[in-house]
Amino acid sequence: MAPNASKLRLLDLPYLPLIEVLYHLSPFELFSINCKYLNKIIKSFGPMISAQYKLSMEFTSIRRISFESEYKSYPCRWGAKASELAHFQGILKMHKKILETWGPMKTKAVFDLGIDKECSKMMFDWAQKYKDSIEEVRLEDMTNSEELLEFMEFFKNCDTMHIDAGDGFRCDIELNNRFLKIENGKWVTVENLFNFHCEMIMVSSPLSLQNKEIAQFLKQWKTREKINSKLVCLSFEKGSLDINKILLGFDHFVMEVPNYISPVRGILMDGNDEKRVYIVEKISDGKPIICIMFN
Repeated sequence: MAPNASKLRLLDLPYLPLIEVLYHLSPFELFSINCKYLNKIIKSFGPMISAQYKLSMEFTSIRRISFESEYKSYPCRWGAKASELAHFQGILKMHKKILETWGPMKTKAVFDLGIDKECSKMMFDWAQKYKDSIEEVRLEDMTNSEELLEFMEFFKNCDTMHIDAGDGFRCDIELNNRFLKIENGKWVTVENLFNFHCEMIMVSSPLSLQNKEIAQFLKQWKTREKINSKLVCLSFEKGSLDINKILLGFDHFVMEVPNYISPVRGILMDGNDEKRVYIVEKISDGKPIICIMFN
């Protein structure tokens, strides 16, 4: 543009080109516009914003609100402040302004419960207020505090729950989520698996479950005794389980899958495939993955 050329303001655009320009701005770019006329138009974008994006609230050291879609994420982060509580209060003010502008939105919430008691209380108060809009929750707490149990109980019927707890965590809560993912499976017992009445369950390694316990769970899962989950995936580390002992008493066969490239060792119980179970184990010395399946 030439040095003396005049700049074209948004307000100088005809209505239809103006709408087209606004439509291609990110949610936070729209949110930063301070003009009464434009804000009236932007407010009308509420149904479009709610349909395209999920709001992600991160009450962690990251301190972030994001608009997330299937393909994009638009984050807003906070700089240094005096305390974590001050950070989270800033997040709540921003959340309130977003809802005032565009109305209720589907929300994912991430909570780090090991920060301090005052922050945990503030998070829980917020969760109670917006429970109906929270579809996905992630709970992080390596200290295994009482707050973690409180949050798990509160969100036990949420659509999706992720749990990242320490090795010594203990829990007897019955969960009814559609999808449950546990990042550290070391604390998970077979009793926990029986109490997780979830459509899909994923437990990441390491596992503390023994061969006999897994065989017991597989048997009851196949007969629908106590367990109604359609899909269960248990990842395990090399040498932590003896697949031959687990398979004792089950009809099975072995099939080599030379092109299987996943590094994961795991047990997959698939209720959508005639209740078939797949055990994937990587063989040493560069040999291919072997997939063991039984009905």
